[in-house]
Amino acid sequence: MKKLMLALMLCAGTVTAGNAADVESKKDIQTFPSEKITGVNIRTNSALVYVESTQASAIQVEQLPDNARACNVTVKVSDGRLILKALDKSGEYNDIKTGFRVQLPPGLSITAVTNSGDIEFHNVGGSIEAKTNSGDIGLDNISGSLKATTNSGDITGAFKAPETSKVITLKTTSGDIAATFPETATIAVDAATTNGKLHNEFSGKAGLPVSARSTSGDISLTKAVKQP
Repeated sequence: MKKLMLALMLCAGTVTAGNAADVESKKDIQTFPSEKITGVNIRTNSALVYVESTQASAIQVEQLPDNARACNVTVKVSDGRLILKALDKSGEYNDIKTGFRVQLPPGLSITAVTNSGDIEFHNVGGSIEAKTNSGDIGLDNISGSLKATTNSGDITGAFKAPETSKVITLKTTSGDIAATFPETATIAVDAATTNGKLHNEFSGKAGLPVSARSTSGDISLTKAVKQP
C-alpha cells in the first residue's frame, strides 16, 4: 500500500527533495498503462538515460537515484506523453545526477536530452531523438527513425533493417561514430569527418538515408557479420 501511494504521488506531478529520498531508499518502479500514451520525453542533467523496448503492455519507470536528495523529479502524463524530468531545486539543470531507466512497448516515440550523461537505447522501433552535450550515445538493435547528437562523445549503433522511409542522422563534434547495419540492407550514406578517418562499406545511392558527421573523430559504417 505504501508503494502504491508513493507511485500515485509521483504520477501526480513534481516530487520534493524529501520524497525523492524515499524513492532512493525504496527503489520503486512506477507503471503506466500505455494505451493513451504516444511517446516519452526524458530530460536529466548528469546521469544515465536508459530506454529499452519490451513486449510488455505497460511502461515501467525506475528512477536512478545517484543524487536524488539534491533534486526535484517530475513524473507525469501530459497531452498523451509521459514526461520524466530531473532538475535541481532552482529549476535548472545544474550539478545533479539522477537518471531514468525506462521499459516501454514497441513503437512509442522517445525524446531524451541530458547535459552531461550517457544515453542508451535497446530494441527500440519507434522514432528516437537523443541529445547530450557531453556524453556517449549507445544504440542497440534499433529499427526506427533516429536523430542522435552529442557535442563531446561517441555514437555507437547496431541497426536492424528499417524501412527506407525512415531517416538516421548521427552527429558528434568531438567523438567517433561507429554504426553497423545488416549485410543485405540498402543504405544511402552521406558521411563526412573534418579531422578523422572515414570507413564506409555501403556504396549505394538509394535506400535508407543515413547521415553521419564528425568534426574531430572517425566514422565507421559497416555491414554486420552473419553468425555461423
